[in-house]
Amino acid sequence: MGARKHWWNGVPGGMARHDLIMRKDAGRWTVEHRNHGREIYLDFDDEDRALEEVRRRMALIEVGRWRELSTDLPLSRDIGRRAD
Repeated sequence: MGARKHWWNGVPGGMARHDLIMRKDAGRWTVEHRNHGREIYLDFDDEDRALEEVRRRMALIEVGRWRELSTDLPLSRDIGRRAD
């Protein structure tokens, strides 16, 4: 499962930091919400519904300023491997 999109609310650490990560695997979309060591995973049948959930969560979190980070994130199994 690879990360397709990653958003961060711009707060560098502590309880106010939030990350939203959207992934696709075998036709299913997952939105992961990370906050202060807690992780919530929500599954969706299509990309549009997953994006709606990301936007909904962004609107609920009033701390910081949301920005999209790199969408070319490695899979966890690929971290540390050489690219040939």
